[in-house]
Amino acid sequence: MWTAQAAGKIFKNQGKGNDYHGTQAAYNASKAAAVHLAKCLAVEWIEFARVNCISPGYMLTEMLTNEAKELMSHWLSLIPGRRICDAAELKGVFLASDACCYMTGANVVIDGGYTLP
Repeated sequence: MWTAQAAGKIFKNQGKGNDYHGTQAAYNASKAAAVHLAKCLAVEWIEFARVNCISPGYMLTEMLTNEAKELMSHWLSLIPGRRICDAAELKGVFLASDACCYMTGANVVIDGGYTLP
């Protein structure tokens, strides 16, 4: 990550370069790591636990509501559900119940359709 940031600064100053992924690289990499960790633990802990991951989309948080109204409108336009998720909607009751006793290593995306094609 640190190398990518340093290279990105050079590429930006030069006006060109390769492999710079923008400002979301750290967030996206950490989210991918969390999903992959859940998958690895699902295999390693199969004898005694189920491990699943919840990947929420835009969440109604103080950080999000402090953004410019134009930005919020833009985000809403990208979500087929046309609303931001409330944290209470991520309870994960299904994942914590025996209703999904065979489900392990899954990544449940809860984003109002944002990641759909």
